[in-house]
Amino acid sequence: MNNKKITLFCAVILASSTITVNACELHANGGYANQFHPFARQHFQPPILQNFTLNHANQSTVKTGDENIAKFSYQIPKRYTNVNITFIASDAINLTSKPSLLLTRNRGIHHLKYVANQAGNAEIIIKIAGFLNSQPFSLEQKIAVSAS
Repeated sequence: MNNKKITLFCAVILASSTITVNACELHANGGYANQFHPFARQHFQPPILQNFTLNHANQSTVKTGDENIAKFSYQIPKRYTNVNITFIASDAINLTSKPSLLLTRNRGIHHLKYVANQAGNAEIIIKIAGFLNSQPFSLEQKIAVSAS
C-alpha cells in the first residue's frame, strides 16, 4: 500500500472506533461511595429560593368600624435590595398603621391595621418596589375587603 492509502485507512479506523466517557458516580448511578467528591455537595444542597415572596390573604370579610389586621409574611433573596412596600386603601378603608414599609430583613412578618368605614366591597392595593440585581422592579397585589 502506498502512504496515502495507509493514512486514509488509519483515519477511517480511528474515526469509527468507540469513544468511552466516564461520569462521576453521582451522574453514573454510583451514589454513596463518592458522596465526598468535591462537587458532590452541590447535588445535596437544598435549592436556594429564587423568587421574592409576599404571602397574605387575598380576601377579607370584616365588620364596619372594627379594627382589623392583615398579616403579611415575606421572604426576599439577597439579590433584591431597597425593597419598599406601599399600602393604598380604597376610600371606604382607613389604614391605622403606617402606609409604607422598607424591608430591612430577608424574611419577616408584618401586620397592617385597618378599619372599614362603610359597608360594601373595597380593596387594599399592595405596591412593591425595589431593585433586583441593581435593576428596578415593581409588583402589585390586592386584598379584596368585604365589609358589613
